[in-house]
Amino acid sequence: MSQKAAVVEHFDRFAADDRWSSLYDEIRDPLAAHSFLMRKRRVEELSESLVGPGSLVLDVGCGTGLSAPFYIEKGCHYQGVDIAEKMIEQARAKVQDERAAFAVGDVEAGLAFPDGHFDLVIGLGLLEYLDKLDAALDELVRVTRPGGSLILTVPNRNCVNYFTTRVLGPVVSSAWWLVKRLLRRPVEKHGVYHRRVTAARFGQWLADRGCAKTGQAYYNLEVLFYPLHRICPRLAYAVKRRAERRHDSWMHIFATGYILRCQKGGGGEGGGGA
Repeated sequence: MSQKAAVVEHFDRFAADDRWSSLYDEIRDPLAAHSFLMRKRRVEELSESLVGPGSLVLDVGCGTGLSAPFYIEKGCHYQGVDIAEKMIEQARAKVQDERAAFAVGDVEAGLAFPDGHFDLVIGLGLLEYLDKLDAALDELVRVTRPGGSLILTVPNRNCVNYFTTRVLGPVVSSAWWLVKRLLRRPVEKHGVYHRRVTAARFGQWLADRGCAKTGQAYYNLEVLFYPLHRICPRLAYAVKRRAERRHDSWMHIFATGYILRCQKGGGGEGGGGA
């Protein structure tokens, strides 16, 4: 199975089980929810000064539309796109507002929007899944108006926790697989992988496409290294929340995620209103 097919199957299954919404539920799973909520919050903070009534916002990889309410409340016209059809079905059911629209689309193959159409293009948890990253970045920049902005997230390759995961992950995964087999519990398998990118390299990719960096943020400070955060989830959650409040610059080495905000060249300052 190709990466793209595995991604579609994986997220369609999440949509069918309504597990996507539960990832944002701090009561159900605080450790997992924290990462998704902090990413969403940091992206909204970076978006705050860019949008207003009438702004055209494109959310590629929108999932079930969890980011839509923020932009709708700002008076934006929000367009969500996702490759997983069941995600789009849920988004349409959950976000019923005349300023929001959803469509199935494949950013690697090309989006059904004219050049320079959107004031702001966002992509949360999208790029790490793609095979044709160059084609996707070209497309995201293409549909952004000159002077408009992009806010994109990627897993932070420089995160210290990823190094421990790389070393210990195969051992822990094998042990967990064996425990599940002995207990006769289902073992969920999929062919999905995550691309991890350094902030410098990611910024260069966008600069090469005529986009200037205007802001950045890191999120999900994993201070308790793998597999300790799995063994002691309550402690890991408490430490993570405390670290997020401080957010000193040197702590970026603990962040599992990186967010880049950049402005497409060829226009004035990005701002709300279209």
